[in-house]
Amino acid sequence: MINTIALTFQNGKDISGHAGACQNYLIYKIIDKFVVSKELITLSVDEALHNTFHSPTENPNHPIFKVDVLLTGGIGMGGIIRLKSYQVDAFIVDETNPDVAVTKLLDGTLEHLDPNSLQPAGSCGCGGDKHHQHH
Repeated sequence: MINTIALTFQNGKDISGHAGACQNYLIYKIIDKFVVSKELITLSVDEALHNTFHSPTENPNHPIFKVDVLLTGGIGMGGIIRLKSYQVDAFIVDETNPDVAVTKLLDGTLEHLDPNSLQPAGSCGCGGDKHHQHH
């Protein structure tokens, strides 16, 4: 069940790429597949995922480690694997509108890209059947 979704939101308008360098995130709270709130959070440079992952003392209480899903325009396999170790499913998406992406994720129609080829990998299928292309 999805309770919290984070989206990279660097420019304050669209889902952005390069999750590792992103400092602005939109956080959606979900109850029964409905958005009940959304909040903009701003991370410090040290809290950016790239710096967090390369810190000698990774903070297990990092705000992004507490979400269920991360949607972004770009993230590498290393980041996807590290997030998965915190039970966060990360997806690269072409959709740039945050509200549309969240709606599609919740209804199981959001397509994501395979991070190895940046070709469509299928639907996130959050209605049950997840097609996580994590190799």
